Amino acid sequence: MEQINSGGCIYLFAGFQPGDTITTDDANQNLDAWAIRTDWKHEQVSVRGKPLTLSGHRGSRVHDLEQASDQIRQHELAFSKLLSHVISLDALPDAMQSLLSSNSEIRGRMPRRVVIDHAAPRQTLEPYEETPLRHLYEATRKPKKDISKGNIFRDIGFDGERSMLGWVLPPPWAAVRKEIEAVVDLGFVDSAEFIIWVGTGSWSFALEALQHVVVPRSTGATTFLVLNSLDPAALAGVLRRIEGRLSRVVCVGISQSGSTLETTMLMDTLRGCFEQAKLDHHEHFLWLTDIGGPSKIHVTGEVTIRSSTTTTHDWSKTRMVPLTVNNHADINALFCSPHSMATLLPLFILLGKDRERMQTVFEQYVSLRPHTAEKMLQDMQSVAFALFETIWAVFDKDLGSAADKLAIQLVEQGLGSKRSDFNPRLEVSTTPTTRAGSDAATTLDFSRRPGSTRPAAKLMLTMYGLSIFVAAMAYHRGINFVTHPNVDFYKRRAKQLAQAKNAVSIQSTVEDVCTATAAYVQQAQPKLRRVNLLYYCHEWFYDGRRF
Repeated sequence: MEQINSGGCIYLFAGFQPGDTITTDDANQNLDAWAIRTDWKHEQVSVRGKPLTLSGHRGSRVHDLEQASDQIRQHELAFSKLLSHVISLDALPDAMQSLLSSNSEIRGRMPRRVVIDHAAPRQTLEPYEETPLRHLYEATRKPKKDISKGNIFRDIGFDGERSMLGWVLPPPWAAVRKEIEAVVDLGFVDSAEFIIWVGTGSWSFALEALQHVVVPRSTGATTFLVLNSLDPAALAGVLRRIEGRLSRVVCVGISQSGSTLETTMLMDTLRGCFEQAKLDHHEHFLWLTDIGGPSKIHVTGEVTIRSSTTTTHDWSKTRMVPLTVNNHADINALFCSPHSMATLLPLFILLGKDRERMQTVFEQYVSLRPHTAEKMLQDMQSVAFALFETIWAVFDKDLGSAADKLAIQLVEQGLGSKRSDFNPRLEVSTTPTTRAGSDAATTLDFSRRPGSTRPAAKLMLTMYGLSIFVAAMAYHRGINFVTHPNVDFYKRRAKQLAQAKNAVSIQSTVEDVCTATAAYVQQAQPKLRRVNLLYYCHEWFYDGRRF
């Protein structure tokens, strides 16, 4: 009780037995803990000169303790103003002894929120901010049934019965090298003058960021072109770049599920160009997707692509390689960028196919991950307890604005529009600025890295740090951060429209799009105070403004 603030309240739940007493400043008074615990009453006491309140709950049992724990977990931010410690009473003696020890990290400091849990390492006191990370590690690469019910990631880290937490553990370098060598052996990498990467969302945003931070050594390096939308102007621009040189072009489709409508349509369109030029598509097309037959939990991307009835062309004989290292399916595009072949393969090519440079970058990333996670947990605590609408992120100057779209999608899709009282927005800059008021507590600083850190490793660490931040925030807010209902609805609706017998092609001018968007914003209920437009197509201008 010495650790509780003056004026604090100690709420007694299950764990006390008849005859248990509590010693206060009055040496002649030992309070009957059992009587307080089993009756609805409040007792004012003094401990070491601090006035405290002891409260009890009539009839509380183990079930009441579990219910209280659930309430505290589900309403984390509300309780954070009231609770300084959360302690399981079966561990109370050891916890008190630890708190009173001369080498305690808590003694003599402002009270910290801690958890005493038998599942914690060595059953010792654990700083509260570290709990999300421990639970995240415990839930990774496990079936839902094998994760303890007290670990909220069993609910918020799954898409149905399918875990989406594989991004937490980095693959070993030996596995990364093996996957890259397998692709190199196919002959695609060495023969390509141009590689067209076809993918949407985080896959394409990560590619664009890599192109910015990694400057090819030689002037004759392979040219990367990225297609991530059905905008005709974007497709026309790519086709102009490769005109007359199709024989030196390789097209790589990126789709974990194998059913991403934009990706399959663009790959069909590109393949038509090669067939018109009488080129064998087997020598120019490659898919990065989940490999293997169907499982009880999901159908792999390979099965979907090879058996698809919605694509124009037959892809059953096309070469396919795992999208993720070791073909782990428990990773999605939003979080796995540093661990996917959609990032590692292009990085290897941009580094001049230099295996030593590639290993240096990857091992730098892996070695700095623990420090990055620890820093994010500290920042998350300050952000979690602030009333805010905007999160400010300061990126390393080597990244510039390259990772903006990747970061915005990660934070806003992972956390946004899922709870009416919580809809964060991310603002990114490369210049630290002094912020006043609540903004001072909502800044994530990614700009401090060791001077020897390679730009590509900085990019990978930034995405990992943001992933940890999103997971920890979701932990405290009870948000499923690995799925999004609007994204799922879009995918289902797009598939329905593509399969419709009387599908109608609707084309809109730039003016039509701007007018419709402005009308929607003006009529939206409740009123929108801010609208963030995430660039996701070919650049275009309207009324002298760039969109």
